Amino acid sequence: MEFLRTVTMTLAAVAVVLGGWYVAYPYGCYATLLFFLFWGVIASSFIDLKMFERRCLKRCYLQHGSIVAKLLLSPVAVTIFFLILSFMMALSAFLAVVDLPWGVLAYLILHVVAVTLLYRWLGRLFEGVFKDGYRQLLAREWAINLTALLLIGIVFYAAYEGDVPRYILPDLDASIRAATNSIGSACGPSDTALRFHREIEAVSWWFMTKESEMVGSDLLRLGSWILFLLYNSMAVLGINRFIAQVVYMRERGLR
Repeated sequence: MEFLRTVTMTLAAVAVVLGGWYVAYPYGCYATLLFFLFWGVIASSFIDLKMFERRCLKRCYLQHGSIVAKLLLSPVAVTIFFLILSFMMALSAFLAVVDLPWGVLAYLILHVVAVTLLYRWLGRLFEGVFKDGYRQLLAREWAINLTALLLIGIVFYAAYEGDVPRYILPDLDASIRAATNSIGSACGPSDTALRFHREIEAVSWWFMTKESEMVGSDLLRLGSWILFLLYNSMAVLGINRFIAQVVYMRERGLR
């Protein structure tokens, strides 16, 4: 029963935050409140772990007066670094989610189940091995890392087997113009970010299709797909971490 409640609560969080953004981004800046919520959840998942590890580093490994120690042990430095990293993940996720195929969005239901099952299994596996304060954090991080590979594979497969976007035209400049005109928002910052993201996607898709056909180079095609995967992986990692953190917060609340 608790497993079903965790899955349901996590699905509701994903639907409200990502689904709410997907529906509301064209209409105004109030949709950006969902972005800050998403960012906060991801940031908390990084910071609570790193603050725990910071105490371990201080006790066991680092000389206190060194520059490395000051950087790694400073709560301010740790917080700022992971706020920036989580901001990049959140921004990538919110820009990418508007272009994700419906099949990938539907798969997120199964992904929530997979993350929850893996987190619970790892938590039980680590009993008697790690201290309670660290055991759940470690189970969460392992679940994040393992399920990230699955979600990246699903997204990449959907892009590879899916249709080329309609804004991809024979000419690169025309493709970029069509891409930037294919999306918009009444909120200025959101509009700028979405149009810029769509232009980058247009350049990537054009080189993965038109240019590789013109040059006839399999190596160029492969390189374009690898760059496409790397560019979109930040978004996938952000979505995956958000799901795992919601599961973690729900399960921790039961204890």
